[in-house]
Amino acid sequence: MQATMGSMPDPTRDSQRYGLYVLLLLHLVQVFAYLDRYGLSIALEGIKQEFEVSDTVLGFLIGPAFAIFYAIAGFPLARLADTRSRRWVLAISLGLWSAMTAVCGLARSFSQLAVARVLVGVGEAGGTPPSHSLVSDYFPPHQRGRAMAVVTAGSLVGALFANAGGAIIVGAYGWRGLFFALGVPGILFAFLLAATLKDPPRGRFDSQAARSGDTSGREVAQYLWSLPSFRWLTIAMGMASLTGYGLTFWFPVFFLRVHGMDMIEMGVGLGIVGLLGSGCGTVVSGFLVDRLSGRDLRWFLRLPALGLLLGFPIQVAVLLWPHPLIAMALLIPSGIVGATWATPSYTTAQMVVKPHMRAMAASVLLFSLNVIGVGVGPQLVGILNDFYQPGVGDEAVRYSLVTVSCVNLITAWVYIVASRRLPSDLAKRESEQEAPVA
Repeated sequence: MQATMGSMPDPTRDSQRYGLYVLLLLHLVQVFAYLDRYGLSIALEGIKQEFEVSDTVLGFLIGPAFAIFYAIAGFPLARLADTRSRRWVLAISLGLWSAMTAVCGLARSFSQLAVARVLVGVGEAGGTPPSHSLVSDYFPPHQRGRAMAVVTAGSLVGALFANAGGAIIVGAYGWRGLFFALGVPGILFAFLLAATLKDPPRGRFDSQAARSGDTSGREVAQYLWSLPSFRWLTIAMGMASLTGYGLTFWFPVFFLRVHGMDMIEMGVGLGIVGLLGSGCGTVVSGFLVDRLSGRDLRWFLRLPALGLLLGFPIQVAVLLWPHPLIAMALLIPSGIVGATWATPSYTTAQMVVKPHMRAMAASVLLFSLNVIGVGVGPQLVGILNDFYQPGVGDEAVRYSLVTVSCVNLITAWVYIVASRRLPSDLAKRESEQEAPVA
C-alpha cells in the first residue's frame, strides 16, 4: 500500500511544473515581440541609405507608425482577453505580428515598409495584456513580482538576439534578410502556443467577491480612473519609456556615427551589455520589490523612482564619454539601475485592480508606454538630430540623447507621487473584496 501511495503523481507538483512552463512560454512571447522592435534599430542605417530618408522620417518609422495603431488596437484586444480566451488572443496576435515582420523584408518603398510596421503594431497590441493577466492567475501575489520579472526579461533577451544576431544577419544578408529571420520563427511558435497553453480560471488567487461581476468596458475605465495611484503610474510609465525607447532605439546609430564602430562590433556589444545590465536589473527588481514590499507596499513605486535617479548620471556619462568601449561598458550599471521601473510598474497595475480588469489595466499602461514612449521618444530624438545636425554634424545624436535623458528626473518625482497614493487604493480594493456579494 505504501509503495502504491509513493508512486502516485503529485498534482501540486505537476501544477507547479506547468506554471513554470507557462512562464517560459510567456517569456518567449516577449522575446519575439522585442526581436522585431530592436531588430528595426539595427536596420535603420540600411533603410536610411536605400530609401534616402531623414532621421525625422526614421523616427516616424520607429515610433508613431508602430505606436499609434498599437495603442488603438490595444483596448479592444485587452477587452477580448478579459472576457474571452486569453490563449487565442495571444496566439493569433503573435502569428500576425510575426508574419508582418517578415513582410517588412518585402517592402519596395518606404510607404510599404511603414504599412507593414503599422500591422506589426496591431499584432503586438494583443501580446502583453493577456500575458500579464495569465501571470496573475498562475502565480499568487507573493510570487508575482519575480514571475513578472521573468516575463519582462524576455524583452532583454529579445534585445540581445536582435542586436548581436541582427548585426551579423544584416552584415551577411542585408536588412531585408533580418526581417525574414526575425518573423518566420514567431509564426511557428504561435502554433505551439495555441496547442499547449491552458487558460486558467480568472482570479483563482482572489476572493469570491473580487472574482464576481460582469463589468462593462466603460465601468472598467471608470474604475481605473478612480484610482489615483494608477493615474500617476500611467503617466510615469509613459515618461520612463519615452527616455527608455528614445535611447534604446537610437543607441546603435549613436555608436555607429559618433564612435565609428562597425556593425557587428556594435551589435554584439550592445546585445551583451544590454543583457548584463538591463537584464539583471529587470530580474533583480522583481525579487527586490517582492522583498521590500513586505515591509512597505509603497516600495512597488519607490523602487522605480530610485532607479531612475541613480541611473541618470550614468546615462549622461555613457553619452559623453569619449572612448567607445568604456561608454558601452557603462551601459551595464546604467541598465541595472535604470531597468527597475518596468517590473514593479506592471506588478502594481495587476495588484490594484480586479481580476476581470487585469488585461485592460495592462493595456492602459501599454497605451501610455507606446503613445508617449514609443510614439514620442524615438520621433523626438530624430527631430532633435536634424535640429542639432547643422551645428555639430554626426555628434547631433549624442546631444539629442542627453536632452531626452533629462526627462527621467521628472519621471522619478511622478513615481514618488504615485507611491504616496498606493496604500489608499489597495485599501479600497481590499474593502471591496470583503464586502458581501449581492
